Formats: sequence, structure tokens, C-alpha cells
Amino acid sequence: MFGLPNWFDPVSQLLLPEPGTAKVLVLRSDSEIAPFLVEFLTPSEQTEMQGFVHRSDQMLAQVSRGLWRLGAGVLTSTHPSEIKIKLDAYSRPSIEHSHDDQLDVNVSRTGSYCALILSRGGKCGIDIEQDSEIDIPSDVIRQVGFEDRSDHHTSTRTGEFYRRWTQIESSLKADGRGLSEGIEAVELFPSMSGKVCKSRVGSKTWYIHPIQTPDGLVGSCALGDERMRVQQISQQQIEAVWLTRSLCAYADRFNP
Repeated sequence: MFGLPNWFDPVSQLLLPEPGTAKVLVLRSDSEIAPFLVEFLTPSEQTEMQGFVHRSDQMLAQVSRGLWRLGAGVLTSTHPSEIKIKLDAYSRPSIEHSHDDQLDVNVSRTGSYCALILSRGGKCGIDIEQDSEIDIPSDVIRQVGFEDRSDHHTSTRTGEFYRRWTQIESSLKADGRGLSEGIEAVELFPSMSGKVCKSRVGSKTWYIHPIQTPDGLVGSCALGDERMRVQQISQQQIEAVWLTRSLCAYADRFNP
């Protein structure tokens, strides 16, 4: 059994949401804490990551999986390396042996960034995407909620397409059932104010919050309760807390 390292308490205090709330973190894959996160992976997970051709993709996947483990560890006061992951019938990961259905964790990755959400109010989902100027097929534009007209092709280059895409994807990831059906399973009700909007997957309603992202990215998170609040932790905050408490023996494991 692993003991909880000296950084765990302050990191947990920073990341652990209050009951009925959620916390979000967006992190670069080359963050100073990335090597710590990679250490959480099991040997089988490390082997799985060898399947990526490009080193940058491998690192992004490793950091993303390590973030998931960190979130699960914070929610359950367990060393991240000891967390057991189970997949439901729709291949949605969750914490094995967790008897609290209010606890949930979800991650997303794109480009050189990963995103994490921790919830103490039920299921949650998060999605980040790069706002890249690429030609998007007309049928996909229609599925996301735009008419197939040239003016809406212009809007895809301002981030609106990707904003809606992250709203749909975060809903699918929170609900889980829609992962096997695709974006057609989501009915989206955009907000005219640009703040919280709603979606429906089957009979379940999800409440979608925008998240703060670096330039060139857009992101959303989905929660199942309209009353839930979302607090975002910055990369600088987590690095300052983690690295300050990790300078002695624990940090030496990664810098022999």
C-alpha cells in the first residue's frame, strides 16, 4: 500500500470541490507536474500508451490518464496509483468500489492540453477542442445545429462550431449512454447569454457551463443539477501548491 505523499493534502484542498459543486483544471501536457502524473499510471497503462506513434500524443495521453487518476484520488482520499478503474456498459470509466454516486471525474485532451473536472454532485463531463480553421463537412455542421449555409461556415472559424461541439461532447461524456450513439443522441438548447445552456440525452437534462481556456481552445463542462456551481483552478495555482510541497525527497524520485 502506498502512503499519501506530502503534496497530497494541499493539492486535495485545492482540487476537492464542496458538496454539490465541481472544480475544473486545464493543464498543458508539458507542465512541471506532468512527470508526477505519468508516475500514477499502472504498468498496463504504460504499455497501452506505447501504441501512440508520436511522442507528443503519447505524453498527452499519459498526462490525461494521470489527471483522471489524480482526480479520483482526491475524491476518495486514495493514492492515485491505487485507484481501480471500471468501465460501464457504454465504456465510460468510473471509480471502482466507490459507493458514493455523487462522486465523479472526467477528462478531455486536445493538442497540447488536458482538462479535468471533479464533481461532488453526480455525473459530469468535460470537453476541450482546438479552434482550428478546417473545412467541416456539411452534415456535421447540420448535426451540431447550424444550417448548411456559407455564413455558418464562417462562424466555424470564430469558434462557435467548436463551442457547440464541446457542449455536445461534454453532455455525451457526462451521460455515458450517448457515447455509443454519437452526437445525434444530444438535443442542444443554446443559451442566448453565452453562459449556462441545456442539453438533453434521452430523458436526462444536462446543464452546460463554459470553461476558461487558453487562446486557440474552447471548452465546456456538463453537470446534472442546475444548482451546481463550477470553480476553475489555474495551472499556476496547482503547480505552485504541488511543487512547493514536493521539493524534498518525493521530487527527487523524478530527478535522480
